[in-house]
Order: sequence, then C-alpha cells, then structure tokens
Amino acid sequence: MSVNSGLYPDILSDEEIEITKWIVGGKTNKDIAGIYNYTEGTVKNKVSKIYEKVGIADRLQLAVYAVENGIE
Repeated sequence: MSVNSGLYPDILSDEEIEITKWIVGGKTNKDIAGIYNYTEGTVKNKVSKIYEKVGIADRLQLAVYAVENGIE
C-alpha cells in the first residue's frame, strides 16, 4: 500500500511525504541523509523541491503545512 493513499495532497510523492514526516519529527538534513543513505546535498535538494511544490520557505512552514494536511 502506498504511503500517499489519498489522505495527503497529490502534489507530494511518497518519498517527499516521508521526508516531510522526518522533518516535522525534528530530523536534520544530515539525519535524513543517514536514513536514506543519501548525501546531505541530495536531501537539501529534495527538501527545496518540497518547499517549492507546496509554496513555502522553511521548516516551520512545512510543519504547519503537514499538520493542516494530515501529514503526521
């Protein structure tokens, strides 16, 4: 079953939703890089893409977006 099972906005991929959950949970880019075996730069790029997709500028706004859209 897909993580993005209709509860979350269709604009984010399953991986982007998971990364959003990690960010809301307080993980740093370095932490997330370790989880996915990515470089910090790759995570930074992915986080920037999430921000762009949902029209926000920082982690605090992402946390608000996540709560408002049921991503927890």
